[in-house]
Amino acid sequence: MDAQLPRPLVLVLMEDSMADERFFQETLKDVPISTTLTVARDGEAALTLLRTLSDATPLPIPDAIFLDLHLPKKDGFEVLAELHADTRLCHVPVWVFVTTEDDLSKEYLARRGLIVAGYLRKPVGVETLTQLLRYLKS
Repeated sequence: MDAQLPRPLVLVLMEDSMADERFFQETLKDVPISTTLTVARDGEAALTLLRTLSDATPLPIPDAIFLDLHLPKKDGFEVLAELHADTRLCHVPVWVFVTTEDDLSKEYLARRGLIVAGYLRKPVGVETLTQLLRYLKS
């Protein structure tokens, strides 16, 4: 009997900047962990995508979400609030992109009770992404 290969990590990137999206995809290619990546470029599309994934079979709910807070249509704060309210998606870990270590977004999220798995400074490096994905695989 053939051993099944481990399922790739299912990742969702919510990013409106094509340059940042491209950089993330290129970085992901250098990570030695199997992944599938789906991208949404605005908050409405992101929520529609996530609800489709959570309702569909056999498409799995993502293992992780990478979120830019400055999305068009619905910003990242609204996306997070809706994720927290959705019982099927509220457990998915979300990493939020920040521009600096003292980004005011962190304080704003905390005041609104929006909990995230962590913060990532752009651009995300291969080592950081590898460590994070290894953590998710464990």
